[in-house]
Amino acid sequence: MRLIIFLFFILLIYPSKAQLYPIFEEKNIGYVDSTGNIVIPCKYDAEVVFYKFNIKNKYFIDFTIPHWAYFKNNSVTLKTDKFSSSNAGNIVRYSLFDDKGNPIISDSEDKIYGLSEGFAVCIHYLKTFQKVYDSSYSYIDIESKKKHFKYEFATSFNDGFALVIENDEYYFINKNFEKVFKELKIKDAKNFLEDLAAVKVDTLWGFIDKNGNWAIEPKFKLANTFNNGKAKVLLRNNFDYIDKNGKILEEELNFSEGLAIIEQNGKYVFVDKNNNIAIEDKFDYASNFENGLAKVWQKNELYYINQKGEKIHSILKPTLYEKLLKNIK
Repeated sequence: MRLIIFLFFILLIYPSKAQLYPIFEEKNIGYVDSTGNIVIPCKYDAEVVFYKFNIKNKYFIDFTIPHWAYFKNNSVTLKTDKFSSSNAGNIVRYSLFDDKGNPIISDSEDKIYGLSEGFAVCIHYLKTFQKVYDSSYSYIDIESKKKHFKYEFATSFNDGFALVIENDEYYFINKNFEKVFKELKIKDAKNFLEDLAAVKVDTLWGFIDKNGNWAIEPKFKLANTFNNGKAKVLLRNNFDYIDKNGKILEEELNFSEGLAIIEQNGKYVFVDKNNNIAIEDKFDYASNFENGLAKVWQKNELYYINQKGEKIHSILKPTLYEKLLKNIK
């Protein structure tokens, strides 16, 4: 009984984060959960771009959407209704949705996205007859709806910090909107993730910890954020993966969430760290697992699978997939 109470207490402290995944009908976007249930129907504009790529003389269709339209931190931003004005034309509005598809903020003229740690990023566009001339970034407290400060650029909070630009200067702020790590002369940077942030000083990139100290000294030409304990960096003329000690990983396969993709006789399969086949199905092409699901291409369809290899939901149904294959140059 004491064990059950303890486990319940742990669940209260560490609630699970929901995750939603994009699906499409024509150029409209919607979202499903990890079981394939449609949470947000396909009726929103997310500025999706479909493109064609080639692997060993076979063409496939994939998509890109803006960062604000990816579901992160239990929220996603979508374009909602357009309100007509006889003088200004159509005025685009944005809504911030939660993991149940309910609006947190509705029909905002400002783009509000990146909800994290109680704050969202708000972009205010300066317009004249709907032509965008400039923009400013601020933070909005989701509970009070109060806006805090204005910057030339701002990112969402991660690990208690956010990256902003003011007067062409990069720096990190804490949740009191105070400048931190003042001794660093930052030329460029990326958000904290897994307790480290990639930072460029002079011409080289390194990684700082949450005290602003160098965890990995600047020595890379390029550096990405850490994901699953590793980061992709450019050292000399080669891209490599490093661990949090800065050691180059000799791992030949790119594992994500315990699985990697290998090619077998022109098909793609998922293997575990013992190189055993983890999913029996063989796909025309596949991408790594991310947040519990992976994208796979099979028989002119793009869809999600879970780690059991079960089809969760179609991303692009065959009719749309074939149409895009035919029409995209």
